[in-house]
Amino acid sequence: MFSVFDCDGREYKCNFLFNFEHNNKNFIVYSDNDDDILASFYEVSEGKIIISPIYDDNDFDIVDQEIARRRDINEVE
Repeated sequence: MFSVFDCDGREYKCNFLFNFEHNNKNFIVYSDNDDDILASFYEVSEGKIIISPIYDDNDFDIVDQEIARRRDINEVE
């Protein structure tokens, strides 16, 4: 579990699911307390993980494909 803070300083507890890299972009996939699956870009700066929103539909498609790929792998195992 990790905390995410919005621009007003409100804290949200999230569950880490996985991270991956695609085309030199770092993605993190996580869930909130409502079990919604969320994704963001991330970078590591001064020992802290900084996340930023995904806006581009192509990037959302990349995340969706990675989630589907990992679900397929888990079904085979």
